[in-house]
Amino acid sequence: QSGHYAGGMEWKGPPLIGNVVVDLTRFSWLMKKHGGLQVVIDRNRWGKIGDALGIPHVAERNVQLEEVYCKYLLSYDLLSDADRRELKIDELDLNEGVEVSGKQMALVALRRHDANTRKTRFPEDGTSSVTVTEQDFWNLLSSAEEHFIAVKGLESTTTHGSGFPAVMATLR
Repeated sequence: QSGHYAGGMEWKGPPLIGNVVVDLTRFSWLMKKHGGLQVVIDRNRWGKIGDALGIPHVAERNVQLEEVYCKYLLSYDLLSDADRRELKIDELDLNEGVEVSGKQMALVALRRHDANTRKTRFPEDGTSSVTVTEQDFWNLLSSAEEHFIAVKGLESTTTHGSGFPAVMATLR
């Protein structure tokens, strides 16, 4: 969803690291929990924060986390509670679904995103059935307590058949 913040900063959607959307609300909370920016830098806690956010281990992950924090959250986190209350923040109707066109990605990247989401959001304990996992997914979406983006894949082709190969080895 495009829009503008005060100061003319254009919003092109939430930031991504390793094809995972960074949950800015949780990121801000984690930074406070770990003592703030200076403590996180001094004690090199970026890895713990990245793991808690479900960001995969990609090259320069710590640098990217620091850049996202400084660009999107630092000025907000430095505000007093009174100043935060004075801000006018548009709220979405949480009962309505929001569909936003995002970045296009190759099938391999979509599969990586899926695997990472399953690992961080729905860890397999050996007892979860498909029904339980699906119920957990819908509970997560309807709770509105945590930021979550469900990625969907669309195939655009003029020929018949599926874009999904029968053998996984063809993707490697």
